[in-house]
Amino acid sequence: IGEGIMLGCETLERAPLPGLHTDVFTAVAEIVEVREKPSLPIGRIAQDVFGNVPVFEDRG
Repeated sequence: IGEGIMLGCETLERAPLPGLHTDVFTAVAEIVEVREKPSLPIGRIAQDVFGNVPVFEDRG
């Protein structure tokens, strides 16, 4: 019920609830970084938390 009241829409199907507004919140944020980064990490690739070594595809 709380999510529906705050967002103005039904929680399962995201349908607007009658009598409530869906444009109540405005997100404002500062841009931290803008630049293109390589798709392949630089340096040694280590194991993740599950012990797997991730594989990255070089997309340019």
